[in-house]
Parts: sequence; C-alpha cells; structure tokens
Amino acid sequence: MFNLAVVICSGFFHALWNVVSKHSRHKLAFFLCIQCMALVIFFPYVAMNLSPIVWNTTTYILIPSMMFFHALYFVFLARAYSLSDVSTVYPIVRGSMSLMLPIVGVFFLGEHITVMGWVGIAAIIIGIVLLSESAWSVSGLKKMITGHTGIALLVAVCSAANIMIDKFAISFFPIITVNWIGTLGNCVVLLLFIWDKETVRLEWQRNKGWIWISAILAPVSYLMFLWAIQSAQIAQLAPIREIGSVFAVGLGIAFLGEKNGRHRLIASLIVTAGIILLGLNR
Repeated sequence: MFNLAVVICSGFFHALWNVVSKHSRHKLAFFLCIQCMALVIFFPYVAMNLSPIVWNTTTYILIPSMMFFHALYFVFLARAYSLSDVSTVYPIVRGSMSLMLPIVGVFFLGEHITVMGWVGIAAIIIGIVLLSESAWSVSGLKKMITGHTGIALLVAVCSAANIMIDKFAISFFPIITVNWIGTLGNCVVLLLFIWDKETVRLEWQRNKGWIWISAILAPVSYLMFLWAIQSAQIAQLAPIREIGSVFAVGLGIAFLGEKNGRHRLIASLIVTAGIILLGLNR
C-alpha cells in the first residue's frame, strides 16, 4: 500500500514539472538548465557512494545505455511540447508507455495479465484516441495522425526503454546514481543541440524560479518510482504512475488556460480508469 502511495505521488510530481515546463520560451534551453541544476544538486551523494559499485562489463555497458535513452527522451519531449499542449502530449506519452511495459512484461519477462488487465489496456487505447480533438467528430477521425502524436509516441518508447534499463541497473548502482547517470546523458546530448550560450542565459534569467522547481521535482519524481519498483513488477506499478495524466490535464487547463478542457479531461479519466484496472491485475 505504501508503494502505491509513493507511485501516485511520483505521478503527480512528474505531471507538475511537465506543466511547469510550458512557461519556458526555449524548450531545449529550459531542459538543459533543469538537468544541469539536478546534476549539481545530487552530485555530492553520488560521489560519496561510488566505492560500493562493482565495476565490470555489465556496469560499463549500462552507463552509456542509460545516458543515451534518457537524453533521447528529453530531445523528443522538447519537440513534442513545442508542437502541442501539455494536456494533449502528456497523456498520450504516459498512456502509450503504460501499454508498452505490460506487453513487454508478458512476451519477454514472463509476467501475466488477467482479463481485467486487458480490459484496462482497451480503455487506455480508447482514452488515447479521444485525447485528439478530431476524435470527437466523425469527420475529424480521418485526421487523427498528426505530427505531435508521432513525436509523443517516440517519447513513450524512450520512456519505456528508460524504465526497463533502469530497473535492471538498480541491481548494480544506488538508485540516485542511476538517475544521475541518466541526467548526465541528458546534459551531454542537450548541449549538442544548443550552441547559443545567450539562449541559455536568457532562459535562465526569464525562468530561474521555474527551473529550480523543476530541477527538484523531475529527479525526485523518478527517484520515488525507482525506489518503488525495486521489489515490484514493472507491469504492476508503472501503469499506476500514469495517473499523472489526469493531473497534467487538470493543471494544464487550470493554470495554462489550455482549450477543449472537458473533452481532454474525459479522455484522460478513461485512460486513468484503464491504468487502474491494469494496475490491479493479479
């Protein structure tokens, strides 16, 4: 029960920092500032806990793998938020990922999904479709495939890969170290996309407060989730975390003035209902 509460709080913090990111003018610069700040904040703990790590072929392979997929996630996420609203992109990303992980668990990890679980998957698919404004009219159904949907799905793939790799990595590294390695990868790759120092400086000046908030919320939300899945199946807890889709939609509508709130909230609730059913799978 405590793990469940931790995962729900993790989902809320994740949704909150994603909504906060919409205040940014230059998405990649904003993400770079967040990641660099998080890198500095958590470095002392990581440095003090290097000695227990057993360095071997596996750990040397894990480090670049974690860095690569975490970095790719942020690049696609920045692009997705440049194309569409948080309340559209966020539920698609999180809902799609909650489908991917149980399917991987069934076919590759030998996990089991009951009838209730598959009903939850069906509800998630329906909710994701309804997240598009076009889905609420017959004529609009033909226009469902859009640029932001494709990018959001790429974000979901990267996020699912992150969780699978990090779940394996916490057997070799402390949890905070796992998150810190991914953050380092984010910084390295984001620097390759941002050559203009003035852009970063202006973004920092404009959104210093939001950057500080996000630099705490982003890693803490993921650390809470990693802690919870240490002794639990990914297919059980990962979908429950996606209740953040409802939080994101509500926050996007309430604080960012995003439109079509009723439709998106209904769709998000359907996604969440499916997530809950899938999370209750036994």
